[in-house]
Amino acid sequence: MVNALTGNGLSSLLTTGTNLNTVRIAERMYTDMRKKTDAIEAGYDEDVQPLQARRGTLAGRLRDLQAVQTAVSNGEQQVKDVQLILFEMRTLVNRAEANPDSRSYYVSQFNDRLKEINTIADRYSDTYNIVGNADVKTLLPPEKSVQVSDFTAEETFQALYLGTSFNIIGTGASEGVSYQNEPKSNFMQAVDAPGGDEQDTSILHDSSRVQNVVVSGDTIQFDLDGTTAYTGTVEKGGLGIMPSWYYDNFTDFDGMRQAIRDAESHLNDVSFSLRQIDIEVTPFIARVERDVGKIESALSDAATNKNKEVSEIEEETRRQFEAVEQSLAQSSADLDRYKTILQSLNKGPFADIFT
Repeated sequence: MVNALTGNGLSSLLTTGTNLNTVRIAERMYTDMRKKTDAIEAGYDEDVQPLQARRGTLAGRLRDLQAVQTAVSNGEQQVKDVQLILFEMRTLVNRAEANPDSRSYYVSQFNDRLKEINTIADRYSDTYNIVGNADVKTLLPPEKSVQVSDFTAEETFQALYLGTSFNIIGTGASEGVSYQNEPKSNFMQAVDAPGGDEQDTSILHDSSRVQNVVVSGDTIQFDLDGTTAYTGTVEKGGLGIMPSWYYDNFTDFDGMRQAIRDAESHLNDVSFSLRQIDIEVTPFIARVERDVGKIESALSDAATNKNKEVSEIEEETRRQFEAVEQSLAQSSADLDRYKTILQSLNKGPFADIFT
């Protein structure tokens, strides 16, 4: 509340050495003034509460939309970083083919690049990441659902998965045993089903435990530790590049090159999905920003009007008090003059009249 009653105003008069009548008048006028200004403020609070609630709703909506936009911007940089890794992987394949005696080194380097890709894809938390942190069951990044207006359903945004992961679902005699890839680590975990309970077996991608791999379309069979035959269906996510053992540890060079080409094609699809989301979310942000601006303007106008009304009441009270104070001061001055006249009469020939 604008306080026009400080300094030389009414509140200072309550503590000065003015006469009792002046103080009492000031107190009464100040009390009446506060009743009026408090009523104005109460009315203002009642009017602005719905506006403030609306502003909170819109602010939350805007924050969610801007988080999607930030995730898109992050995703564009993540795509660029993964492009460099794919280039390195293509180089590794070429060098491995030219240097068969160093195959174990290139196997390790290849799997490390997969780990780097998934570290890049999962670089940000879910709030600001739209291309990573894939669900272990669906191998898709989480959806972003935002309420963009009061009377429509939520808008859902989902880009393609930038990382590379997989699940192998056991079939036939292997049914009930699945292998779930750990995207940011170089191993796969045996589970009863993707996202389900873990079993005792975990297999490092760099190890030689997986042998005699045979792939035909989405089906796979291999021997585990040279003794246990396993058959299953491969579910690939994201870029679709598999660990080196899937390519018989750098003997299927054509398969590896094709996987990298497929990954580069998928990377272009990821970029396209990000552009589409940006095209969709940008006008929603602009609209909500306009709505927020309108609410802020309404709140500002209400505050301005309230302060104006309060100031007018305070100034009017000040003027009234000053008029009363001047009147009392004039009365006091007149009384002093009367006293002076009477005192002079006491000293003259008529002094006995007053004894």
